[in-house]
Amino acid sequence: MGQTAFVKSTNIEAKGWSLDAPVCVERIKKPEFTLDDVCVFEAYLQTKHPLNRNVRAKTQSGQQLQILRNKGLIRFVWRGMYWVVGMVAGS
Repeated sequence: MGQTAFVKSTNIEAKGWSLDAPVCVERIKKPEFTLDDVCVFEAYLQTKHPLNRNVRAKTQSGQQLQILRNKGLIRFVWRGMYWVVGMVAGS
């Protein structure tokens, strides 16, 4: 099962989040990032999910980052700090 296989078996709203969260992490353009770096994308995520009233809670809690971590796409480094798997400094 590939890293993105979980997307095929997920409902539509969850698929959107599953695809949007990695896009936000990629746009940070650093191998190491903080939860605050991700929270910058709150407005972007709200436009992508206008009916979701929990965008702020989802970004501030790191809920989507936990999913990415569980899929092996990022690693938890320290409280509020993450590392993109396979990305090197200067990439």
